[in-house]
This record gives sequence, structure tokens and C-alpha cells, in this order.
Amino acid sequence: MATVQSYVGNEKALLFEMTPQVATGKLGAFLTKTQSKNSKHKMLDKFTETGPDGARKFIKDDTTKLETVPADMVEKLRAAFGRAGYGATLQKVGWQIRPYSEAYFKVVDVAARVGSGVGSFGVGRYYVLLAGEDRLLENGSGEAGGVILDVKYEPEPAVSAVLGPEDTDWYHGLFPSEAMRAVEAQRRLTSYTDPFTGWVVVDGKAFVVRQRSPFKESFDLASLGTFAEFAEYVQQIAVITATSHTRGTVGKSPGQFKEVVSAAFGSPYARATWGVSVVDVAESYRLQVLLDFECFEEYAKSIMEQEEGNEGGGEGEGE
Repeated sequence: MATVQSYVGNEKALLFEMTPQVATGKLGAFLTKTQSKNSKHKMLDKFTETGPDGARKFIKDDTTKLETVPADMVEKLRAAFGRAGYGATLQKVGWQIRPYSEAYFKVVDVAARVGSGVGSFGVGRYYVLLAGEDRLLENGSGEAGGVILDVKYEPEPAVSAVLGPEDTDWYHGLFPSEAMRAVEAQRRLTSYTDPFTGWVVVDGKAFVVRQRSPFKESFDLASLGTFAEFAEYVQQIAVITATSHTRGTVGKSPGQFKEVVSAAFGSPYARATWGVSVVDVAESYRLQVLLDFECFEEYAKSIMEQEEGNEGGGEGEGE
């Protein structure tokens, strides 16, 4: 709450970043380690190799979790990355924006990304290698560089199931595709947006496009050994969340997110009441998630037992 209120009357939220220099405690150490351990050059060497002709291509094996894509799908993706497709969805003004050119954005190779993801696990996902070089990838070896794009299908959000006709029409008016919605959110929530964010449509399905980041690590909550460490971590995450919500507002002054929240929770009583409500909702949500998982586990177990029973019955009949 204090963070949101500190942004009223200024635009500081647009520039705030939780960097290794800003973060403290276990989070600061985590960010420092992640920044030093990973690099775009290492990522390129992990997922690609240089052929006899000097051109890079994806390494498709169990280590990279990349697989070969059917030829017809490769051609569809190549076509989708043209000037009128992906090129038309790129930002024209912003951080490190590169004007679209057929040579730079030429698709060199395509691979299917499998066995990865959290909320998006199991959805259609591809890695696309562009011909253009990213200067940050140079290692002095003289080898060709490249840009790896992560192309991920964006399914319909769960909230759409409970929207009424009026809200549904309004929603689709704002976002013609789910991929556009996801890209718009990323551009609003971050201060230095990946210049490669955009989207493509293949076989009527919308895919989010972004550059694959080498800085993909998960913070280990088990490393927080004391209440003080946990509180320090949560406080910093709260600052990040509050800043993102402030950036993402679709309202105009005096109806921006930060202004509405500041007005609604300006009194100590309002903030205290809200705090109690958040705790109650969080506790109920936790219990619901545990119950949902228990039901899912029982359902999966029953299906497996049923399949095993069917297999056993088949063998008996054969005998």
C-alpha cells in the first residue's frame, strides 16, 4: 500500500527495477548469482550449434528438450514471421527497438519446445532462430550470432468462463486475440520491455512471441530459514507487485490504479480492514487449492487403476 501511494503524483513506477543492486537479503543474493551465472552467449551455445556452412541451427535432443517440427508447420511459422504478420505486431518506439527487415528477421531454424513450462505446460510451443545477430552474443570467435524467440500458444484465460455477454464483447474489443492481451500486459508491466515481443497467428491460433531470456531461475523458498528473512523477501515481492499494478493501469487521472487505491485505503482503518480480508481470502484459497489437488489426485489414481484393470482383463480373455 505504501508503495502504491508513493507513486501518486509522479511517474517513478515506470522506471523502478528490482535489480541486484536494489534488492537485499536472500533475494539480492539470488539475483546477483543469477545475473553472473547466466548469459546470452551461454544460452546460444546450449541450444544451437554451428554447421559446416557457418550457420547456426538448433540442437534437437533430450538435453535441450527440442524436437523436430513437421515441414508443413515450419513453413507456416516462416510465413507468420513476415512483415505483415509478426513484423506488424512489433513496437515502433521503445527500448532497443529494431526496425523490421526481411534479412534480420529471416527464420533460420524452428524446433518444438517440449516438457517445459508451469502454467503453460503442455501448450503448443516453438523456438524460432532468427538470422539477425544480437551484438550481446558475440564471443570473439567469429561465429555467427542469432536470436532465439520463444513462440508459445496463448489459451483463453479461466476468467472468460464467468464473463457475461456484455463484458465478453468489451473484452474482445480490447484484445482481438489472447496473444495480443499477453503481449500488451508485458509491455505495460515492465519498464524495459523485450523489443522482440509480438505475436503470430498460425492455423487460427494466436502465439505470443518474445526473446528467450537466459535469466530463467526460480527462487528457492526453502532458503528462507527465519521469519525475518521471509518477511524481508515478501516485502520486496510486494513492492514489485505494487509497481507492476501501477504501471499496468488502463485508467486516466484521476482514475489511475494508484489514485483509486490511495483514495480507497487512505485511512488506517481501511488499510487494517483490507489486511484482514486479504488474510482470510488467502487462507480460503490455500484450502481450496489443497482440496482441488486432492480431488485431482484421486481422479488420476482411479483412471490409472481402471486402465490397469482393462489391460489385465484383456490378457485374461486372450488366455
